[in-house]
Amino acid sequence: MSYKSVLLSGITVGVVLVTIPACVNASSEVPPVAQKQVEQWLSLLDAQNYEASWERAGTFFKQQVTVSQWQSAAQNVHKSFGTVQSRSVQSATATTDVPGAPDGSYVIFIFHATFTHKQKAVETVTAIEEMGAWHVVGYFVR
Repeated sequence: MSYKSVLLSGITVGVVLVTIPACVNASSEVPPVAQKQVEQWLSLLDAQNYEASWERAGTFFKQQVTVSQWQSAAQNVHKSFGTVQSRSVQSATATTDVPGAPDGSYVIFIFHATFTHKQKAVETVTAIEEMGAWHVVGYFVR
């Protein structure tokens, strides 16, 4: 699967940035601010504030999906999975080289989450540093 964000339907609705197995030049140096800003973005998603989550997403994300496409996809995820009950970071990987994407400073987060309709979910959130802040460029939940 390519790095390009894809809009899916069904249980795995979301903007997908599949990068985990293909990352090159991974390091363990994850800036704490990256996790904080990703968690702030996730809180917008949890509050069903989809337009604001799109606005705060990274450039690559916004180039791949319109705000209305994102709202529709995110609403479908919420309908399928329900409200988030808990979420914890399982891993965070910093990398500068993600195949098929522009070079940059990325962090790929894996969260284990519990939703009202899905007890064991895995969220993959990819963020890039742009203009001194971290912005989500990929979200996938299964």
